[in-house]
Amino acid sequence: MEFARGLMRFNPKKEGMPHLQAYRDRIAERPSATF
Repeated sequence: MEFARGLMRFNPKKEGMPHLQAYRDRIAERPSATF
Protein backbone atom coordinates (compact mmCIF):
# COMPACT_ATOMS: atom_id res chain seq x y z
CA MET A 1 0.00 0.00 0.00
CA GLU A 2 2.93 2.34 0.47
CA PHE A 3 3.54 2.65 -3.28
CA ALA A 4 -0.07 3.69 -3.85
CA ARG A 5 0.37 6.85 -1.80
CA GLY A 6 2.68 8.24 -4.46
CA LEU A 7 0.24 7.30 -7.20
CA MET A 8 -2.57 9.17 -5.49
CA ARG A 9 -0.56 12.39 -5.83
CA PHE A 10 0.20 11.73 -9.51
CA ASN A 11 -1.89 14.03 -11.70
CA PRO A 12 -1.88 12.78 -15.32
CA LYS A 13 -3.57 15.93 -16.58
CA LYS A 14 -0.69 18.09 -15.33
CA GLU A 15 1.77 15.67 -16.91
CA GLY A 16 0.16 16.09 -20.34
CA MET A 17 -1.90 12.88 -20.21
CA PRO A 18 -5.54 14.00 -20.41
CA HIS A 19 -6.80 10.62 -21.61
CA LEU A 20 -5.28 8.85 -18.63
CA GLN A 21 -6.89 11.43 -16.33
CA ALA A 22 -10.27 10.85 -17.98
CA TYR A 23 -9.87 7.10 -17.42
CA ARG A 24 -9.01 7.62 -13.75
CA ASP A 25 -12.02 9.92 -13.36
CA ARG A 26 -14.35 7.29 -14.86
CA ILE A 27 -12.95 4.59 -12.58
CA ALA A 28 -13.35 6.85 -9.53
CA GLU A 29 -17.07 7.25 -10.33
CA ARG A 30 -17.73 3.53 -9.93
CA PRO A 31 -19.43 2.47 -6.71
CA SER A 32 -16.75 -0.17 -6.16
CA ALA A 33 -14.05 2.54 -6.13
CA THR A 34 -15.44 4.21 -3.01
CA PHE A 35 -14.62 2.91 0.42
